[in-house]
Amino acid sequence: MKMNLTNAKTPAEYLACFDGWQRKRSAALHATVTEAAAELEVWLKWGHIVYFLDGPAVLVRVEPSRVLSGSGEVSACATSNRVFVRGEVRDGHA
Repeated sequence: MKMNLTNAKTPAEYLACFDGWQRKRSAALHATVTEAAAELEVWLKWGHIVYFLDGPAVLVRVEPSRVLSGSGEVSACATSNRVFVRGEVRDGHA
């Protein structure tokens, strides 16, 4: 799938680049990850949002037909309010 390329310089600018369901889902993922795992650093890297915990841990990427969340030890789902951090389930905000 092709990534949406933006002129964003920050994670907030990246989220603001999208409309409708893409904005809703990407904002929900961002809120879930940042609220449930506040210790993560959030950067705009490689053209999408990347959360770091001793290296890259989670990404949120918007594509034309989907919103992706990929992870190593941390994972989130756009339709869930739970985040899994190193095997521990945490409640978030979706």
